Amino acid sequence: MNLHLISITNDNDLVEILEELISGSIMIDLERLGKKERQAHRDTLISDHNLKDIVKIRKIVKKNKLMVRINPYGIHTKDEIEEVINLGVDSIMLPMVKDHKEVESFTQQIDGRAESWILLETIDSLKNIELIVNTKGVNRYHIGLNDLHIEKKLDLQYFSKIWESK
Repeated sequence: MNLHLISITNDNDLVEILEELISGSIMIDLERLGKKERQAHRDTLISDHNLKDIVKIRKIVKKNKLMVRINPYGIHTKDEIEEVINLGVDSIMLPMVKDHKEVESFTQQIDGRAESWILLETIDSLKNIELIVNTKGVNRYHIGLNDLHIEKKLDLQYFSKIWESK
């Protein structure tokens, strides 16, 4: 099994250190749409990353992958994909996926120009997981616990207890 670490940062100095220490991805997090409302009154990180960070961090990241998390699927997705691909990203993560049609459209728009990552973090994505994981063009899947536990109205400690009991 390969461990693929994802570090969410736009800090030049930290990226230089991570470039030497890890094997994985450095993520610039551009997800904003609906995130403040979804995660209101929660102790979660909402980044202040922007497109300029992609350019800045791209100059440093050589060994690892430069990943960008875009906004959840919508009419803006195609433009966001084009923009980040033109800035030289290696991977694009789509958050808040609900069904395989979103995934199919996302991968078709990327068209092999970058890796396609799907973030499974909604109840709908879990209900539709069989169709989602059988969609062509997806390189990797990631399970996101923050939004999933919020949508299920669970305390994040619930997930910690599951892992501790194993």
